[in-house]
Amino acid sequence: MMENKHEIRTYSDDVNVFVRASEEGKPDVIEGYAIVFGSRSKLIYDWAAGEKIFETIERGAVTQEDIDQWDIRATLDHDFNQLLARSINGKGSLTLVVDERGVKYSFEVPDTIDGKRAAERIKRGELYGSSFMFSFDEKTGCTYSRDKDGTLCRSVKKFECMYDVSIVQNPAYQASSVSRRSLEDAGFIEP
Repeated sequence: MMENKHEIRTYSDDVNVFVRASEEGKPDVIEGYAIVFGSRSKLIYDWAAGEKIFETIERGAVTQEDIDQWDIRATLDHDFNQLLARSINGKGSLTLVVDERGVKYSFEVPDTIDGKRAAERIKRGELYGSSFMFSFDEKTGCTYSRDKDGTLCRSVKKFECMYDVSIVQNPAYQASSVSRRSLEDAGFIEP
């Protein structure tokens, strides 16, 4: 198996991104949860394992101390060219807080083309999922087991690093028939 690979995970079923209006004359705020601890993923394909798996990010896999040491960007669709905010060693325009539920992020909508585009698309419901990019050591950062149906399950215990939180338009778990059908046809999720 590969070690320290970059992985991307997306939530949309139980986690929504929204724009919170702030006081008059101040920028709006985009916020959401990038990670929800203990939440089992839908069936995803793991290239290293060579099969479909369920995954859970365990509480403690990422801590506030970790977040405050890393360079983490807020982006649109994991495109670093569409930068919305950034936290370097816990400081910057991106606020990340590890709480009982998971990793919450927030940032003021930047007065940029990408910032305005993101806020408008969130308000219109076109962008509603959160995603994150991370890496972990498969030998020490996770455990594997099989569920009662024999499906491989991975429990991520410790991140090596987190690289971004992203607002996405095509979350892997969305109910849209077009996106869902293309993912089903590719064999990445069950119909």
